Amino acid sequence: VLCCDQFYYELSFEDGKGSSTVKGNSEAFPADLRDAIAQIHALVSGTLPIVVDLDSGPEDWPLDWATIEGVSLQGDLLQLTVQFSGGCAVHDFQMVAWGGWMESFPVQIQALLSHDGKNDPCDAIVTQELLFDLRPLKLAYEASYGVGQAGGTTLIISLANPNPISSLSGYQIDYVF
Repeated sequence: VLCCDQFYYELSFEDGKGSSTVKGNSEAFPADLRDAIAQIHALVSGTLPIVVDLDSGPEDWPLDWATIEGVSLQGDLLQLTVQFSGGCAVHDFQMVAWGGWMESFPVQIQALLSHDGKNDPCDAIVTQELLFDLRPLKLAYEASYGVGQAGGTTLIISLANPNPISSLSGYQIDYVF
């Protein structure tokens, strides 16, 4: 990939049908390639993709102490403000959609915040912003139910607060796509 700046690309690639060159901004790319580039960019920028594991349950994921203090949704990006105990190790977080689709209108899915504190011996209370890309969840939904009209699909995400300090035990997020 030759890139003149962060907004212009010249990409040459080969597949079983021959070779092609695409020039321009990322909107000139085929949709699958554009989605792959967006996912790579998100990972590099610190955005984590939601894990869609419909056959799993909470017992299958690390659940070290953490609490969700705030939730914000902008398009496909879910921002969580979390607090946890630590300060001496890098902690791993994942947002996991689990347990299958709950057949209601609109359809619902359960989600949890998985937290692996890496046996951090420190006990400072740390506040961190986490950003999750919900597009893998949208793709899983569309594989099950088909692609709807843009902006016409609502999926309710029931996000459990793993260790609520307050009486707020979870969040209901209306994900519209």
